[in-house]
Amino acid sequence: MDSRDVYSHQESMTYRVEYGPSHLADLGFEVGCDDEGVVSARLMANSKGLARRVHPFRVRLDTIARPITGGTRQAQTLIEEKGAARRYRSRFDRTPQVSTDAVIRGAESQEVVQLPSTGHDLLSWMLHLRREVSKSGQQDQARRYTLWDGWKLVWLDVHPGAVEEMSTPTDEVRAQAFTLRRTRLHHSGDSRFEAQADVEELGTIWIEVSPRALPVAMAFRAPIGRVQIHIQAYQSDPCEL
Repeated sequence: MDSRDVYSHQESMTYRVEYGPSHLADLGFEVGCDDEGVVSARLMANSKGLARRVHPFRVRLDTIARPITGGTRQAQTLIEEKGAARRYRSRFDRTPQVSTDAVIRGAESQEVVQLPSTGHDLLSWMLHLRREVSKSGQQDQARRYTLWDGWKLVWLDVHPGAVEEMSTPTDEVRAQAFTLRRTRLHHSGDSRFEAQADVEELGTIWIEVSPRALPVAMAFRAPIGRVQIHIQAYQSDPCEL
């Protein structure tokens, strides 16, 4: 891959989501080319097997983000569970604040939320982290992202760990582990924010230490237990100049 920047290519990735031996879902992740510092990305997940029979779901995340400077311009989250849908459309500005239009089971609402720093959505923080790995390789500094998912405000702390040799269907890779921790925030007036005392460990993401900075695996905590996500296929095409 062109080593100048991970976003000099458009990418398509597929993943398998598992709980133990059970196939819970398929996940697709698409990332577009850099357009004057702006990148579009989409993640889609659909339940499979037992999960589809017991708790069917479909998730789609869209973002228009700035991986170089960090932060999001626009984001959308669509979640369908057992036939009930909710959708959140958010617009981020440099104040910083975010405006969200929500539709939950047909009921519409609007919300404007002040942010303590540049805002990220559920995908843009990972685009930024990928770019950092792509440009400079193994990371040694923790990062804190202000994350708004459409309904709650959190700090997402990303702590770098060891580099591991990992075998994937696409390649043998060296990938760095990053531990993810979440702290909920509440706006307490003016520009003050209160952090919840409990810090929640979400799981770990492994990102290939190379110019393409490929997310190769995740392990995260869910109500049913520890869920594993592993890459199955990867496609990359150079961007048109």
